[in-house]
Parts: sequence; structure tokens; C-alpha cells
Amino acid sequence: MFRIRSVVPALGVLAVTLVASAGSLRFQSDGENPAPALTFFVKGPVGFDINGKFSGLKVADDGTKITFSAPLNTISTGIEKRDNHAKETLEVNKFPTVTVTVTKASLKFPADGKELTAKAQAEVKLHGVTKSVPLTYTVKRKGSVYKVDGGLTLAGVWGTDDNPKAGFAMKKPCFAMVCVKDDVKITAKFSVKDD
Repeated sequence: MFRIRSVVPALGVLAVTLVASAGSLRFQSDGENPAPALTFFVKGPVGFDINGKFSGLKVADDGTKITFSAPLNTISTGIEKRDNHAKETLEVNKFPTVTVTVTKASLKFPADGKELTAKAQAEVKLHGVTKSVPLTYTVKRKGSVYKVDGGLTLAGVWGTDDNPKAGFAMKKPCFAMVCVKDDVKITAKFSVKDD
């Protein structure tokens, strides 16, 4: 069931738009703060749950907006053929990058040594389509480092036979007339430093 399990990892990047303050953000990786981890979960047919990961994330901070981006050709599902099907479905040669942008003013972040959970809206551009997507995130602050654990559920991701431009205008992955479910759950864990 290669196509069923292939396209979702690319959406993992949609979860990674979470924390900001007045300075310029960069990823922080050290003994206490591991490299960014992006995972996804989607219900497959007949109880077949699908998990995967995504890599290649970058962050840009222009002072008013934070933009996370990742190359879609870094999809990793553990099976090369499935990864290739995902790249075909996402048309990575035509749409090589996914971006998620959030305004700094819309984000909340805790005082030093504190933690908070909040929500925000992000602009997600995937497969040539831009949509507003709600996010939920928890942030723990230690000095200028913010540990972020966030997630979202994308509903109605796929186009339909009646409306191929629905969702992010991607054809729903199916194999042998069995298709993935419409909801895709995304989680992300990473740390950023406010310079």
C-alpha cells in the first residue's frame, strides 16, 4: 500500500510554526535540546495506522513574521518506493518547498522558567495553495531558549473527484480502491533560541 502511506510525512512541517519574541530566532540543538523532530499520524484503511517523519527544516525571522520551510524531497517513511510515490503526489519538482508563516504578534511565550499552552493561526503554503491553519503548542522557556511541543490536525487535505482544487489540491492517496482518511495529525518538537 505504497500510495496510502506516502504523502503525509510532507505535511509534518505544518506543525512547526510556534514560538517567537522580539529578537531573531534560530534552531537550538545541544545536549538538552535535540534537533527538530517532526512526526505525523494518519488513520489508514481497516485500522491501519500510519506514522512517519520529515526533515530539512529551516527558520527565517524578519522581525514581524516567522517562516518555517522545508524541502519536500526529504520525505522519509522508511520505504524508498513509498517515498517516491509521495514525491510524485506532492509534485516536488513543481512545488519543492512547504512554508508555514506566523506573525510574531499572534504568538504567546512564557516568562523565564515558565511554561504555557496556547493557540495561533498560521499561513501554510503547500502544493501551490495557501491556507490558514490553527495550531496548538506548549512552550517551556529557559533563558533565551524555548522548547516547543506543538501539534495540529489537518482536515480536508485532499481534493475530490467533484472538486480537485479542494484542500491543498492534491489527489487523495489510494491503493486498490482503499484510501487514507481525511484527517492528518501532525506533531513537532524542537527548540529555538532568541538572539
